[in-house]
Amino acid sequence: MERPYLSREKLSILIVFVFLFSLQANSVSNANILSNSIEKNPTLSRSLSIFLIDLSGSVDHEVVIRGFDSIRQNLAYIYEGADAEKNLPATSYYRWIPIRGAEANSADLPIFTEDDDVALWAAARRIKGKGNQLQVLKKIRETNGLWSRLMSSQSLDATQCQREAFNYLKSPGLSGVTFQRLNSDICNVALKVRGRVKQVVDNIVAYTKPKLVTASDGKTSFSTEIKTTGTDIFGTVSKLENVSRNSTYLNRFKEIRIVFISDMLHNTDAFNLRKALVGQDESQGCQLANEKAGAQSGFNKSKFRVTIYGLGEVREKKTQSTEVSEKLYPVLRNFWDCFWSAKDLNIPDAEFRKLSSFGNKG
Repeated sequence: MERPYLSREKLSILIVFVFLFSLQANSVSNANILSNSIEKNPTLSRSLSIFLIDLSGSVDHEVVIRGFDSIRQNLAYIYEGADAEKNLPATSYYRWIPIRGAEANSADLPIFTEDDDVALWAAARRIKGKGNQLQVLKKIRETNGLWSRLMSSQSLDATQCQREAFNYLKSPGLSGVTFQRLNSDICNVALKVRGRVKQVVDNIVAYTKPKLVTASDGKTSFSTEIKTTGTDIFGTVSKLENVSRNSTYLNRFKEIRIVFISDMLHNTDAFNLRKALVGQDESQGCQLANEKAGAQSGFNKSKFRVTIYGLGEVREKKTQSTEVSEKLYPVLRNFWDCFWSAKDLNIPDAEFRKLSSFGNKG
C-alpha cells in the first residue's frame, strides 16, 4: 500500500499559507507590544453639576462670590480618586445658568467640562512612551498635584503657570519642545477654567453689587452696573426641563445635580411668587405649586438631584423685611417641596441649605 504524500505544488501552497498565517499572527502580537501609548481618550465622568445663579440682586452677592471662590478651590479636587491606569474618572463636570428676567435667554455655560478633561489627557498622550504618559497624568491628578496647585493659586498668569508646570513635571524622560508644549497645553486648560470662574463672579458683581452713582443734578443713589427685570425661576426650570427631555448629551450622565443659589422667589411682570404666597397657608401654597409645576415632568427621577442655597433668605438688613421673610418661609418651603414632588424629584431636608454654606465642600 502506497503511503500518502503531497505533491510539490500542494506542499508549496501549504508552506506559503503557514508562512502568511504566522506573519499575520506575529504582526498582531507585535502591534500589541509596540502600542506603547495610553488610550486615545480618558474615561469620562458620569456626574454633572449645574449651578443656577440668581442675578436679580435679591441674594447677598458677597456670600455668593465667596462661595464661588470656594468652588474654584473645590475644582482643585476633581481628580481626587481618579486613576489613569484603572480608568477611574474625574468626580464631576461643572456648568452654570444665570437666572435673570423673563426676557433673558439664559443658556448654560461651561466651568469645567469633558472637553477640558479630554484636553488634559491629550496633552499627556503627546509625550512619547506609555510610562511617561502615565507618570505625567499621575503628577497632574494626584492629591495636591499640579492641577490642584493651578486651581488653588490665588493669582495665576501664563508665565507663572508654565513655570509651576515645568518645576512640577520635570523629569529625565521629559525635555525639549515636547515638554514645553505639554506645559503650555496644561496651562491653556487651567487658565481657561479659572477664567470661566472669574466670568461667573464678574456677572454676579455686574448684576448684583450696588455702586454709588451721582446723577447730573448731583443726587446720589445706589445702582448695579447691569439691570435685569426680575427673577424668572419657573422659566429657567422649564428650559432645563426641555433640555432634559431632548438632550442626548445629558443622557450619558448617571447623576445630574441642579444647584440653585437663590431665594427662590420668582418675580416677573406675569407672576410674583412672594405676593401670591403672602397670607396663604401651607396647603394653599402646595396647591399653587402643583399648578405651576404642570402635569408632566421632564426630569428623570433616578438621575436628577436638587439642592437649594438661600431659600427665602433676605438680602436687606431691615428688621421688618426679615420678619416678613421669616413668616413667609414655611409656606415658601412647602411650595417648593410640592413643586419638586410634582416633578418626581423629592428634596431631602439636608438639600435645603443656608446661603452662607454655599461653596463648602460636600
